[in-house]
Amino acid sequence: MKQPHSSPNLCLMIQIGNQGRFFQKKVTLVDDYGSVSKGDLASVHLEDKSGRPFIAKFLEVNADMALIHWMRGSWSGPWQMWTHGVGKRAKPYTSLVPVASLMLWGFSLTNKHRLKKQTVEMLKAKYLELDSSGVVPSL
Repeated sequence: MKQPHSSPNLCLMIQIGNQGRFFQKKVTLVDDYGSVSKGDLASVHLEDKSGRPFIAKFLEVNADMALIHWMRGSWSGPWQMWTHGVGKRAKPYTSLVPVASLMLWGFSLTNKHRLKKQTVEMLKAKYLELDSSGVVPSL
């Protein structure tokens, strides 16, 4: 999962392990949106709190704007691509959003098309921080 970060050269040590055996892996976090690519899933920040989380798939991305295909679902339920219209007339529900409105991207869904537990925890923490500060949070 990728997210905006204010310290481009920060390198954290993450411990990965099982039953007392630990391995270390270096992870570099970046403060730009250059790692956003077509096909990635993302959480988008919108002012409306009642519909959270807002998840979308990137169709096109440039330096300032992203064309996204919205998805619908819930914190614990399955997600699917959102369309409007019926049958053969159904069209993807898309929007053009500023890249700066992205909160988290590069994550994936489970085999049952649900958000992973780690993704839910990160998003809820980001929303909590956002609600208390009024700005888009970063780690």
